[in-house]
Amino acid sequence: MFSEGPVYRLEDLDPVNDNLDGTKAVEEDYTRAEEFYYYDEEEDAYYEDEYYDEEDDNYEDEDIDYKYRHCQVWQPKRKKGERFGQLREITGEEYVKEVTHAGRGVRVVLFLYRPGIPSCFLMNHHFSNLAPKFPDTKFLRILDSSCIPNYPEKHLPTVFIYENGCLRNRMMGEKECGGRYVLEEELKWLLCFVGAID
Repeated sequence: MFSEGPVYRLEDLDPVNDNLDGTKAVEEDYTRAEEFYYYDEEEDAYYEDEYYDEEDDNYEDEDIDYKYRHCQVWQPKRKKGERFGQLREITGEEYVKEVTHAGRGVRVVLFLYRPGIPSCFLMNHHFSNLAPKFPDTKFLRILDSSCIPNYPEKHLPTVFIYENGCLRNRMMGEKECGGRYVLEEELKWLLCFVGAID
């Protein structure tokens, strides 16, 4: 018989740094009920999502604009930490300091790239524009060979999303990153959807 509680994915557990009681592991804590409420940390209260219509059976199938607005409303507000505001290049030696030990409450978008790949060039441009618009998220880029030796080109571009030093989500390859000709607005929506930005 399974006990009720948080669900942990094996790939999200780090046997060296995580305790099996889940103190650092990723919790599957979004339930259907929470989708229609958002939590205000300053007031310590939940509020109804003003965009939710109880009689709308196709709530999940609304257009992208609605989903983007909804994502901004119902996600819990996070504490405002340091203000970053730029896309910075790091090396493999700086990875632990900049990503794993980024600090409590810090969200990190880590962009793996390789020179000469058009989609990497385009996403680099988009991240450079998005970083100042979302200064509470740390935007970093790293050369793929500096981060992961022999990283397959078919997985580029790759974006890893970290929070509190733990991997929360990832987008690998052109398709998951919005396609070869992804627009900045589409990338912004994807980052909102995976929880990298508010």
